[in-house]
Order: sequence, then C-alpha cells, then structure tokens
Amino acid sequence: MKSFEQTMGLEDPTARKKFADACRDIFRTDSGRIVMAHLCHGRHPMGFPQGETVEQTLIANGQREVVATLFRFAQTNTTL
Repeated sequence: MKSFEQTMGLEDPTARKKFADACRDIFRTDSGRIVMAHLCHGRHPMGFPQGETVEQTLIANGQREVVATLFRFAQTNTTL
C-alpha cells in the first residue's frame, strides 16, 4: 500500500520541494494559520482513533494523515 505522500507523487524531489514551498507559503499567513487550526481541531494528527465502525475509524485515520502531512510540510525549513 502506498503512503499518502507516495500517492501524491511526492517521491520526486522537485515535486516534494514545490509542495513544501507551497505549504509554507499558505500556512504561514494569518489565513493559513486559521485554516490549519481548524483542520487540526477537526482531525488532530495525534488524535486517537474514532468511529463507530472500523470503516469510520479508517476514514478518520486517513483524514488525520492528510492534516499531518500538510502540517509537517508547512513547518519544515529544509528539503524533506
């Protein structure tokens, strides 16, 4: 199974750098910080599994992976 980053095509160093630069540009603005705060509130990357069914829990885990990826790329100052 591919990771979320692999699915997005971020194995390529050029694509990875462009994505990281875009995340930093977006989430370092006041508006971007507000959006990130809401994303983390809804699906905090370190949150506990939740859902009434296994399927719901897997969906929530996937959503957390998306938020974690955006957060991580927005925070980095170097090429990942």
